[in-house]
Amino acid sequence: MATDNNTVLLEEKMDAVSLLIKVEGEEISRQYQVTTLTIHHEINKIPTANLTIIDGEASTQDFPISSTGQFVPGKKIEIELGYFRNGQTSEDRFLFKGIVVTNNNRVSNNCCELTIECKDEAVKMTVNRGNAHFDKQITASDIAEQLLNRNNLQIDSIATATIHHEQVVQSNVSDWDFMIGRVDVVGMICVITSLGVKIKQLTVSNPPTNDSGDLLKLVHGKNILEFSADKDSRIRNDEVRTLSWDFKEQRVSTSSNDETTVQEADDQSTNVSSGYEMRTSAYFSREEQDALSRTRKIKQDLSGIKGKVKFIARTDITVMPGDFIEIRGVGKSFEGYHFISAVEQQYTDGCWITEATLGWDEQFFAEQTNPQHSASTTGQPSSMQGLQIGIVTSIEDSDGEYRVRIRLPMVDNTQDGIHARVATLDAGNHRGTYFRPEINDEVIVGFVNDDPSNPVILGMLHSSAHSAPLEPETSNNQKGYVSRSEIKLLFDDNKKSVIIQTPGGRVFELNDDTGTITIKDASGGKILMEDHKITIKSSQDINIKADGNISLDGNNISIKASGRLKAKGSAAVSVEGGGTTEIKGGIVKIN
Repeated sequence: MATDNNTVLLEEKMDAVSLLIKVEGEEISRQYQVTTLTIHHEINKIPTANLTIIDGEASTQDFPISSTGQFVPGKKIEIELGYFRNGQTSEDRFLFKGIVVTNNNRVSNNCCELTIECKDEAVKMTVNRGNAHFDKQITASDIAEQLLNRNNLQIDSIATATIHHEQVVQSNVSDWDFMIGRVDVVGMICVITSLGVKIKQLTVSNPPTNDSGDLLKLVHGKNILEFSADKDSRIRNDEVRTLSWDFKEQRVSTSSNDETTVQEADDQSTNVSSGYEMRTSAYFSREEQDALSRTRKIKQDLSGIKGKVKFIARTDITVMPGDFIEIRGVGKSFEGYHFISAVEQQYTDGCWITEATLGWDEQFFAEQTNPQHSASTTGQPSSMQGLQIGIVTSIEDSDGEYRVRIRLPMVDNTQDGIHARVATLDAGNHRGTYFRPEINDEVIVGFVNDDPSNPVILGMLHSSAHSAPLEPETSNNQKGYVSRSEIKLLFDDNKKSVIIQTPGGRVFELNDDTGTITIKDASGGKILMEDHKITIKSSQDINIKADGNISLDGNNISIKASGRLKAKGSAAVSVEGGGTTEIKGGIVKIN
């Protein structure tokens, strides 16, 4: 029977609420007295069902229903709520599917009860903490699909995200929290129904519309049972800005959003703050920054009014988290369109009521689940505090940013990992120290703003597996550097010396202890500079050649040849002595 949205459900011909519960596909006994049932659906949360059944007898000292094992944790459960209309069960029903996670036997002064808590099967994504590197240029949609498939969950639909992330790391966070955190920062929401997991882009229009096409209208005095709402001028801002450090451009990158997404009510209040800023030293692309600003602004706009409204449950119009409803008759400050972030079905003693939560949370999902870490303020679900170990997998950066690719063994010890910047002693435009690690080197890594997607290599590590080129001594006199091919630069504080040495045996040494400067080669050639003396020695030849002049000037100059001594001038030869000039030999030939 079709009805107008303003029609009060109690005016319809309705006999009673229809409640059907199945465990492992079998309907439970209709003799069970279900006193209360709540089914809670919320944006970015796992659907939950709680039911209470009268159980327990003092006379037999037993809980007979509980003892059957029908509701033991792990069993699959289905719950259907509907109405008997005109003596028949209506075709429109509300359905919950999940598994039993806990049960509890309770004895009080008044009664004995069995309470059962159920969760959607997606709860398996919350049990363990996951770690993973994700491929370059991946989207939030890709991440969601991979994680849902990894957990063998049914997918209703996943909207296509347009923002590609350069590198993403899941670190010590559950698959659920990581998935929701990633879709949250790009303006997407997750809602789970009986059809599976649905991830959609949050789009807001004026007036707003719902996916189903129907928009429930509630009116005070007609179909509102309870209403409570408050307005907080501290939540909304006229503008949201995101500031991050762009190391590629060496500047602070700023993105802002001042769009009003929806006018929920006749709002005449003034915001306490005109601007909200998010600041981080971590790198974000322009597209990522724009998404952060836009998403935060939408969250604030949809959170200015928060409250709850109760009404008789409807089956002809579906109301789910992420929908809008229209509320009238509650005063100009609160009537209008309201965003629904949670819907709870409440069944008590045969009466079925729906409670809708008005407004959203202005914070990112990561801020709610992990508020203590600094990266959560920009919505990042993973954080890495302190230092981590990395293994170098590549030293080339196709983007020309001088980064090194590292694998984080405690995240994923099989993949090539992510790019990390390299901290060095000095760095500037065309200057600085240039020492890069080798492939398979062990490095120590820190993270900008605790964001695992923004690693920095702080240094390299030696161990018994990767031994140092020098052995440690108590005196600790020797310092230095030895390259991969054993080119050495060594400092000795005891000898006060500096040595540069190649693997071919060529040495240059400055030594204050001996007062010498020495240059040696592998064949015995040597230049030795001592106090007041320079010695040049070669095991074979010494050639001195100049394009200009060669001058020898000294108090006394001696030239001695063990064999033959020859002096020749192409133009002229002059031998001159200020005193005696002596030419002497066994035979002297002149011309």
